Amino acid sequence: MLAAHEAPPGRFPTRLVVRAPVGLHAAIAAAARLNLTSSAEWTRRAILHALRVDGVRLAPDGHVEESQPKGRTR
Repeated sequence: MLAAHEAPPGRFPTRLVVRAPVGLHAAIAAAARLNLTSSAEWTRRAILHALRVDGVRLAPDGHVEESQPKGRTR
């Protein structure tokens, strides 16, 4: 399940809720510690990186751009 909820106004106004396997929260927390950042920031960066790898870019204004991922054919 993936759900988006409006959060209080601020830099990140949308809250994302995801069902995850046991241990994922602890693994994210460990990765965040290793990178000297928060779990939320590590997760944002990881998701944005995965989207770019898949050929999806999110502009600062929220516009989504799709392109063919390198090395993949549809």
